Amino acid sequence: MSPEPERIGEGVVQAVRAFFAAAYAEYRESHDRIGFKEVRYGKPEIELLKSCYPAATIVLLVRHPVDVWRSAAEFWSGDADLFARIWNERAIAYAKLRDPERGTHLVRYEDIVARDENTISLLSELAEIPRPEIEKVLGVRLNSTRTERSEEDVDRIRSVCQDGLTRLGYGE
Repeated sequence: MSPEPERIGEGVVQAVRAFFAAAYAEYRESHDRIGFKEVRYGKPEIELLKSCYPAATIVLLVRHPVDVWRSAAEFWSGDADLFARIWNERAIAYAKLRDPERGTHLVRYEDIVARDENTISLLSELAEIPRPEIEKVLGVRLNSTRTERSEEDVDRIRSVCQDGLTRLGYGE
């Protein structure tokens, strides 16, 4: 009595939809969309989300790995090599997943901070938020968790992440 693979896939999609419906129920009346700020999602999770919500707009936000390492090293338990391998894997996957025709966009954090015209216009359009509202938020300085890291770690990250850095246009 094993279900066919497509039934299993359909069950997973329905379970994810039911989870989100329950998890975000309290916000249904006051929010018109949800978003994730999550560094642990890779290609399988993004593809699952897209299969659950084919019409969803997904914005994959990337940041230079050295800056991520300096701001979130505790999450990685100080293991620069592990961090670099995961960042590089995700960067390559995100570059491949980018498909504006399917509603999957790739944005670099640095382009937002630099107020790159094309990036801000894209975000304004995707989020249906006027540019002045985006500019207002960009002017707010948040607490930083920047931590000094050894040059050895930084060099290792740059080395391991070279392919991802190139694919994302960091030009290193």
